[in-house]
Order: sequence, then C-alpha cells, then structure tokens
Amino acid sequence: MRSSDIYIQTSLTEGFSNAIVQAMATGLPVVATNVGGNTELIGCDCGKLVCVGDIQATYEALKEILDNTELQNTYARQKVEKFCSIDVMVEKYMKSFEFHAN
Repeated sequence: MRSSDIYIQTSLTEGFSNAIVQAMATGLPVVATNVGGNTELIGCDCGKLVCVGDIQATYEALKEILDNTELQNTYARQKVEKFCSIDVMVEKYMKSFEFHAN
C-alpha cells in the first residue's frame, strides 16, 4: 500500500473494514462504497464515499482525489491513530464488556 496513491474498495456490503483502516494508516485517501462501517471510517478529509454500483461517481471521486494534492494529503493516518489505535480499541472493547457485564 505504501507505493500506492489511493485505495479503492467497492464492496457491496461491509462490516468494519480492516483493509480501509490499514490503507488510512499508511496515509492513503480512500474511495469506498457507502456501506457498513465505511461511512464511519471515511469523512471528507479521508477520502470519498460513493453509492454501490455508481461507476460514474467512483470515476469522479478517483479523479478528484488524483487531481487535487490537498485531498491526497489527507488526515487519514491521524484519524486512525485517534480512533483505531490498539490502545483506543482495547479501551472501547473493555468498556463494552463492562457495560454488558452489568
């Protein structure tokens, strides 16, 4: 991924995509379909969301990112570090277990 300029994932369905998190961790902007957890991971500063099967929107999102260096230099890595680091995820899991134990 480090030699890529952009990451694209056009899933029909999705849970929480570890591949998108990995791409964002390397600083890649992401173009993905607006399904499942993709909508939580990708904001306007980390890439673009497109509708499933919308080839024209996918093309336009890719072109916009590739033509715009500001969009290429996203905050994806910072977002992953803030919300998806091991420490943060462990804390979220522990809170979830505590809630369910009560």
